Amino acid sequence: YEHGWNLFKYHKLVFGADRVMLFDHPLPLLTSQRQWQLDLLGRHADFIQMNHPFRTIHTSKSEMESLGGYSIMELDSGVSTENEYWDWALSAGHYSFALANDDLHFPDRSACIGVRCNFLCCPSGRREGVKACLEDGCFYSMRVPDYGNGDWKVKYEMNRKLPKIKWIGLEADSLVTIKLDREAAQIRFIGQDHTTLLDCRECKEASYAFKAGDSYVRACCFFEDGCVIYTNAFARYDKKVAASPFADSPHPVNVPLTILYNLGLLIAAAAITALMRRIISARGTSRK
Repeated sequence: YEHGWNLFKYHKLVFGADRVMLFDHPLPLLTSQRQWQLDLLGRHADFIQMNHPFRTIHTSKSEMESLGGYSIMELDSGVSTENEYWDWALSAGHYSFALANDDLHFPDRSACIGVRCNFLCCPSGRREGVKACLEDGCFYSMRVPDYGNGDWKVKYEMNRKLPKIKWIGLEADSLVTIKLDREAAQIRFIGQDHTTLLDCRECKEASYAFKAGDSYVRACCFFEDGCVIYTNAFARYDKKVAASPFADSPHPVNVPLTILYNLGLLIAAAAITALMRRIISARGTSRK
């Protein structure tokens, strides 16, 4: 389920929860508030996805560099294909996989449905198989054009013919290789600080070798008709220090400050409500 009724649209996708958490911060202005919420949700879930940071009010680079406790990032807001907020987090050591979703609210509008999707490599659609696939990162995400521009027959037909990744993996411990089923206009490898590491044009496959300063490498494949494939990031980490790149540094929460902030909001809301009642009451008395 998607968590978050706050005014800043700070939303999280909660996987595997046995109940819905009703508590939320109405105005999550502080990084501490947002981290507290991630930690609370994580106690009763298999894993957490951070939803649409690009559209979340008051989300900064420093905040993305600080927040932890999630394992999936939602990509591609529709405004840009860059997803630099994901790179801000990855570059700060907060590793996550990435999913792209329609975030659908208007199923009758062709421009809003079937334009973001994910391809999972799992044996079946059963819960445990899908869960393991998402936890292991055995999937890739796509931005898809609105084929047919309202002609649903064209949309169905074209969405069955999307470009695919035939093979992707790490060779010789350091060579990231991707092979596609057709030629892409561009295959771009991206790394630390949202830097373009390698740019290949008009190719079906490409490789990039990790260099000494690379902490991670991810690939984007752009096609002439507007399709984009996003891969998960290959990360470099020390197995002697951590069991996986998800081994996150502690993310302390300033509990007193967060409580005081929320109490301040309640007091302010109560004061405004009392003032409005006085004004309404005074107007009613003057009319009499």
